[in-house]
Amino acid sequence: MDEKKTGLVVRRDNPRTPSQVIQGGAAAEYAGYPAERENSAFNSILSMLQRRVWLVLGVFLTVTALGVLFTLLQTPKYQATALLVINPNPDQIVPEKQVTGTRAEAAAVDSEIEALKSPSLAARLASELELDHDPEWNAALKNGGAETPNARSDRTASATPGNSPFAAGGSVDTTSSAAFNIEVKAPSTSDGLPSDVARLPRPESIDRAVRPVADEVALAVADAIDVRRRGMSYVVEVTAESESPERSAEMANGLSNIYLKTLSEARYDASEKANGWLRDRLDELKLEVQQKQAAATQYRAQRNLLTAQGVSLVEQQLAQIQSSLLATRAEYAQKRAEYELLADMSRKGGSISSLNSMDDAMRDFRAKEAEVAQRIADLESRYGPNHPALLQAKEEKAALDSRIKDEMQRSAAKSKVESDALGARMNKQEAELGELRGELVSGNFDQVRLDALQTDAQTAQSVYESFLQRYHEIARQGTMTGVGARLLSPARPPTAASSPHLLLNGALSVAAGLILAFLAGLLVEQFRGSVETTEEVEQRVGARALVAIPSLKTRDLKHMPARNRTPTAYLLTKRMSQFAEAFRVLQASILLSNQPANKVVAITSAMPGEGKTTLSVGLARVAAMGGQKAIVIDCDIRMRSVNTVLGIDPSEGLQQVLSGERHWRDVVGCDEQSGAHVLPASTLTSKDLFSGGAMEELIEELRKQYDLIVLDCAPIFAVADTRMVASMADAVVVAARARKTPARALAAAIAQLEIAGARVLGVALNRVDTRAGRRSFYDGLYYSKAFSGYYARES
Repeated sequence: MDEKKTGLVVRRDNPRTPSQVIQGGAAAEYAGYPAERENSAFNSILSMLQRRVWLVLGVFLTVTALGVLFTLLQTPKYQATALLVINPNPDQIVPEKQVTGTRAEAAAVDSEIEALKSPSLAARLASELELDHDPEWNAALKNGGAETPNARSDRTASATPGNSPFAAGGSVDTTSSAAFNIEVKAPSTSDGLPSDVARLPRPESIDRAVRPVADEVALAVADAIDVRRRGMSYVVEVTAESESPERSAEMANGLSNIYLKTLSEARYDASEKANGWLRDRLDELKLEVQQKQAAATQYRAQRNLLTAQGVSLVEQQLAQIQSSLLATRAEYAQKRAEYELLADMSRKGGSISSLNSMDDAMRDFRAKEAEVAQRIADLESRYGPNHPALLQAKEEKAALDSRIKDEMQRSAAKSKVESDALGARMNKQEAELGELRGELVSGNFDQVRLDALQTDAQTAQSVYESFLQRYHEIARQGTMTGVGARLLSPARPPTAASSPHLLLNGALSVAAGLILAFLAGLLVEQFRGSVETTEEVEQRVGARALVAIPSLKTRDLKHMPARNRTPTAYLLTKRMSQFAEAFRVLQASILLSNQPANKVVAITSAMPGEGKTTLSVGLARVAAMGGQKAIVIDCDIRMRSVNTVLGIDPSEGLQQVLSGERHWRDVVGCDEQSGAHVLPASTLTSKDLFSGGAMEELIEELRKQYDLIVLDCAPIFAVADTRMVASMADAVVVAARARKTPARALAAAIAQLEIAGARVLGVALNRVDTRAGRRSFYDGLYYSKAFSGYYARES
């Protein structure tokens, strides 16, 4: 908590005083602090925990107990898990490019997981298992109510597909599922398509109506189901949680089956759509093929582009004429050559032996000519030229040559006739060939158009055959049972409850208790305004802590006389106690200050009830018991607390002394048990007793008679007299009550004393709890147990 600006300047003439100036309310630190206090964050936290041990312990135990109690009061729930395998790349009806990358497959599996989480599937599950009649899922039944017919009808109406986003009777969004694996139904024979394709069986789940359920039930069921992917595999876990182990397994298996049914439904719907589209498309293609084929046939007939075995008649005739013309030309050339040879031999008289090809007659003449020529040669070799046999042979040869010549002329004439006939035939064939060539050239233009029509018909036929082939493939796919997913392992009723987990919840409760307890302690410390330890006095106020005086409990005073059960009386009774030793520490702090003449000590406080009178009387008694001459003067003339502590009621006192009515020796009393003297306050008066010089004269006179003069002053903020009295003292001790005196008030009181010119020696922290948790590590009382032997030997 921020300190209020006080303007207090701490004196530097004493090495035991703060070494920094308090400006703007910042707490000063002392040069004389131990080195380990510079890094005391952990110690500060530990001190806080010790100071707030009961608060921290209470919050911790409360939170932990509430967590454990909440766990014990929870209804046990059971979890059952079914395993599904998702196939991201099943067969497809319409062939298209499949993306088989890892990211695409992961996205496909994630899409199926979201489909499994769909509220519509949860509503359908609740409908099939009639979970709306189970109090676990229907809040109305859980609260002890019963559904009336009207309420049931209202619930049904509110859960209709048009009114509810979770209506189980509505269409299930399975677009992602259908994209993986779709199928078409086979066409019927009435479409004019092949009859070997049968219609796909209609899924039973489509025909069966689904009873709608309320949105609250569907949401409750959806919250009880968890769907997650197992690692990076295609295995999906479907986990259902219920108060019944059998019900949890039934829900997990039911959702898995419903999901597979929705895939079948999506497959059937996609098949219906694809089937209609393909059937219509095949009908269109079939009609188109028929039209294009009819157009090509009609054009062929109109243009007389008839064919036989795929070849046009003109081309066939042209081929025949060309073949016949070639044969005719060859025969004509042969006959013409034979004619010219015979004609030339007939003119020139050539020998018949030079003829290569002759008929039978010519071959006979050739044989006879050879025989006659051989006989003439023999006769000439044996006889003379005039030999009758030789002459007869020569006459025979001349007659034979005449006959051969006549035969050659006849053959030449025959060959000429035949060659002329062949030439005429060849000319006719050439004319026919020219006509056919003209017809062919004219028909080629029509053939180009015919070829285009035939190409269109063939293209349409190819497309038709391709669709027809795919149609058969789809029909075969339609009979397959795979739908892109399958049940790998059904859920089984669990044997042990999954929640509440006592050990886990207990550990979480302990952790939450520790955190909240620690935060509670920090908050209390943050908003705490009072000081509790001597360390806080020095850090938050910026003043020296002279002593920490322990608080006395009721059990400490129970052995005291009933009429005088006060701390100062305890000090006289237990002179060797820790309480009495604290007053001796205060006395030593005053005597060992840098002012050896600290005879006059004023004790005041910031607020009333902080134990300043107890400090004053106790300090005087300890000094007197130690052999010093000590006197305590009650300067709080309004409250006269010293009289109350000592149990006296004098009629004359300080007021009469300062007014000059009595001498101080006449009104001073003596504390018989300790030997200390007391100058009490008498009756209340409104006179200003301390503004004159009477008080200063009294103090100067008492200096000569006493070793220690204790001035018990009123609180600094109560009356103005305290500032004047404090300025007359050699040192001022400010009393503060642990866990009560605000740090701001204490700092403001010290600032006011400094402004009045008083020398503030330090703060005496009163009524400090002796428990370790209430003290600082730097407080002597923290280690009091280590020195308990020094106090235990007191008689």
